[in-house]
Amino acid sequence: MIVKKKPSDDNSIKKQIYIVGSNNLQNELLFTHIKNEFDFKCFILETLNSQILLNRDTNKINLYILDCIDMQINSIWMEKRGLDKKATFKNCFFILFNIKSNQNIEKSAVDHGIHGIFYSNEPLKFFIKGIKAILDGQLWYSRDILSKYVIESRSPNNLLQKKNHTLTFREQEILYLIATGASNKEISDKLIISLHTVKTHIYNIYKKISVPNRLQATLWVTKNL
Repeated sequence: MIVKKKPSDDNSIKKQIYIVGSNNLQNELLFTHIKNEFDFKCFILETLNSQILLNRDTNKINLYILDCIDMQINSIWMEKRGLDKKATFKNCFFILFNIKSNQNIEKSAVDHGIHGIFYSNEPLKFFIKGIKAILDGQLWYSRDILSKYVIESRSPNNLLQKKNHTLTFREQEILYLIATGASNKEISDKLIISLHTVKTHIYNIYKKISVPNRLQATLWVTKNL
């Protein structure tokens, strides 16, 4: 279904999607499908263009979908580290797709600021569902992977020497659930509180720990809780 813009949206934040990879046929098909699902501007790039990333319009939300079938993962990490030193990606989201299930890159992907990964055997409808979730502020990793990542990152020293912060017990509960991949609805159901209360807590949490989104909140948890 095509999402139509309201007339008042012309002055609001606009969204752009960049599909990056050398598989032209695949990317053209993905481009067409995304255009039919989202009212976004879509672009196809053969390589990750640093200049486009650095010169982006901060009034736009930019989603970068990187095809990893013929990319070296280490080169992606190097490129991303270099970009992180030059710019703050407040309105940028990064996705990796065509990942093999045995590559075991999930922890590195979170560490490098990747908002979600899609495996090579996943159907297109699952891919579209994931894009919607990411643009809605969620991370697109399996719950088991995120839980494992958070648990492994919580060293004994971190558990015994928590850094000073002003989070309440309830806020810590919600923050941990965010880090393990829970959506706002799932947090609401688990803690038996309203969605409005969840959103209020999340707003306060982000403000207290100075992060803009779930990805940065997850990274904060692994270092501080």
